[in-house]
Order: sequence, then structure tokens, then C-alpha cells
Amino acid sequence: MLVTGAAGFAGRNLVNALVRAGAKVHAVMRPDGSRAQFSDAVYVHLADLRNKTAVAKMFDDVRERDGSPVDTVFHVAAVFRTVGVSREFLYESHVSTTQYLLEAGAAAPVRRFLHVSTIGVQGPNPPPNAAEDAQTNPADHYQETKLEAEQVALEFGQQHKVPVTIVRPCGIYGAGDDRFLKIIRPIARGRFPFIGRGSGLFHLVHVEDLARGMMLAAQSDRTKGEVLTLGGAEVPTLREFVELIAQHTDGGVLPIAVPYSLVYAAGFVCEKLCALIGVEPPLHRRRVKFFGSDRSFDLSRAKELACYDPKVSLDEGVAGLVDWHRQRGDI
Repeated sequence: MLVTGAAGFAGRNLVNALVRAGAKVHAVMRPDGSRAQFSDAVYVHLADLRNKTAVAKMFDDVRERDGSPVDTVFHVAAVFRTVGVSREFLYESHVSTTQYLLEAGAAAPVRRFLHVSTIGVQGPNPPPNAAEDAQTNPADHYQETKLEAEQVALEFGQQHKVPVTIVRPCGIYGAGDDRFLKIIRPIARGRFPFIGRGSGLFHLVHVEDLARGMMLAAQSDRTKGEVLTLGGAEVPTLREFVELIAQHTDGGVLPIAVPYSLVYAAGFVCEKLCALIGVEPPLHRRRVKFFGSDRSFDLSRAKELACYDPKVSLDEGVAGLVDWHRQRGDI
């Protein structure tokens, strides 16, 4: 098994889940990555996936080491929400790397190629309980290039008879990742300023369910050529999610909500001013959009074709995340 993006939150959890299942795992990280985070059972490749030659060599190294070609590719690597990168860089990191991995996979040949995209390709406010083919409406260069990578993978699979499956995770959360700390910390202190009403649905997936779903999707013959959404069983509103965090932190929110439109406008001005002086803006419109989105997704296809069945309840997942931050001294 070859896992790209192994140093990231989703990739790291997938590697560990595969090891627990008894798989022989090759973890791919950037050239400056640290091998120390994995056990000796994992063979680590340090490679720049934007380099076509390096990708081909990596597949050759797997064959030489194992005596057999790569069986399954889990392409998890992505440049996640990095500020200040160009569309060209995102294209290279998402589309070009996918093309290179597919070409090397076809030559191997691999048994399965699982490409991890993002639910963001369906836009910030898709139809309620949206199915995979309901719409695609990427809102930024990150989502645009992730959608382009999906299309490249599916077309290549059809043309070269490579068994490709696309998975789109909902918002990923769980212990081991601090992307929600900006929300958890002020809630724990009772100083969380709610932006808007918080009535929009907020579909999440616990990282353990995501890892399990990726493995199931890669194992099932029925998922070849398909796009699958992987999410949690529960779909809370944003306010319900915040209140659950407050319950587990013994915290709370401020009694007065700030108008969404006002904060969004402030984010726009902040971004423009900070761009002029070359500093990281403390307020981003994309972060504000988090409070104005309404996102729920249909998991029927993943359940039917991959027997996907999310196990981690929202309460259990939030409790684990809060406990992890508490142990680290974050809150």
C-alpha cells in the first residue's frame, strides 16, 4: 500500500489504520518530512510528487524492496488551505501530481487507485443532503484544482483501465489535529463570538471513520469509477456543534451574535490591507464563510457500494478532540 500525504492528519491516521489491519505500508512525505512519526513497520519515502521522475523512481523502489509492484495507491496528499500560494502551485500540487501517480500506477500496474478529493468541490452551500452528482461549484483555487484532479483521475482510469475511486471527505476532525482550536479555545473561555445565527448544517467526518471508509472504498470492486462522499452519521447545525464543544469544555458563547455580513466585509478589507504590507491577515473571508455555509451530504452511495458505516458519534468525537487539546495544555 502506498499512501501519499502520510504526514498530514488524514494520511497519518490512514497509515496507522492500515498497519493495524496487517498491511505492508509505504508512506510518502515531502523531502523535508520526518520519519520519526511512524513505527518501523512503515517504510517511508521522502519525495516531491511534483517531480515526475521522482514519482516513477518511488514506484521502482517499492518493487525492488517488496519484490512486487504497488498494490494500492491512496493519494491523500494536498496543499491544504495554505495562504499566499498561486493557482499554478496548487495545480502542480493537485493535478500534476495526480497525473504522475496515475501514470506510474498504470505502469506498475496497481490493483486500485484511490484519490482523496474534498467535499468543497460542491460549493459552500450545496443542495440539502447533496449527492455526489448534485453539483460542482468550487469557490476558490484550492477547490478548483481539487476538482480538476478528480476529472483527470476518472478520465485516466477510463482510458487506461486503471481502477480509480474518488472519495470526498466532509469536514475532517478528531484528536491529533488543531484546525478547530481557534473555535475550541474561545468557547472554553466563554468568549466565543458567534457570527450569524449558526443555523446552517455542518457535516463532519471523524478521522477514524474516514480512514475506515477509504480502506473499504479501496477494497470494494463496486466502487471502481465512482465518486463517494464520506461523512459522519449525524449532521448538526453549527450552533449545535458549538454547544457540544461548550458542554465538553465547560465553556460558552457570548450572548450577542455578530452580523455575518459585517464580519465578512471586515475580512475583505483585512485581506486587502495585509496584502499591501505583506503580512498574514488575522481575518480571512474563507474563515468567515465557515459561519455562513449550509452543508449536508447523502452517504447512500458509499454505504451501498463500499458498506461504509460511520461508527464515531459526534459526542464521542468532540469529547476526544477536547480531551486531546486539554492534555496538550491548549485549553
